[in-house]
Amino acid sequence: MESNNKYPIVIKKKIPYVSELLLSVFSFCLIITGLCFLFFMPALRSSNEMKVVATITIIPEYIKWIILYSGIGLLVFRFLYKYVAFYNTGFFGFNSDRLTISTKKIIYQIPISNIQKIELIDPVDSNDTTKGKFIVVIYQRNSDPLQFQLKVYDDCFSLIDNLLKYDSLKDRITNLNKTYLSDVSS
Repeated sequence: MESNNKYPIVIKKKIPYVSELLLSVFSFCLIITGLCFLFFMPALRSSNEMKVVATITIIPEYIKWIILYSGIGLLVFRFLYKYVAFYNTGFFGFNSDRLTISTKKIIYQIPISNIQKIELIDPVDSNDTTKGKFIVVIYQRNSDPLQFQLKVYDDCFSLIDNLLKYDSLKDRITNLNKTYLSDVSS
């Protein structure tokens, strides 16, 4: 089965230890800033002059520095975390014996025989309406799961059709809309 169908995708890439460290520091700065807000809450109805006098006279110098650094850290580490967890764009394609994911720098060749399970996720909100995102998670033998999102939501039905063309994958696809599967098989 040779198919030239390629689907534009987005892969979220994280650098494991760096992103965890940045998230931890960001969370710490958020907690410190939140505690400072709670500390100043009784003075919210006071005039600005009284707030300044209370800040200068009552608060120790080291707490002022902690407040300053946590506020700056909150802004800096939020943008750093967003930058480290960047998104790669690429294409998802089909070949006769493998699935291909190609990005600017890397090409993943996934043999059909190595695929244990493929999850197709269509997130919905509380009203059971779709969010317009379609996520595919491919579980392989001896490898971490590979997750990506289709850039164009309307390509999901064509992608499912192409996946169902592989007889060996039909029983390994999960979270597939059963009504759609019955429409395709009849």
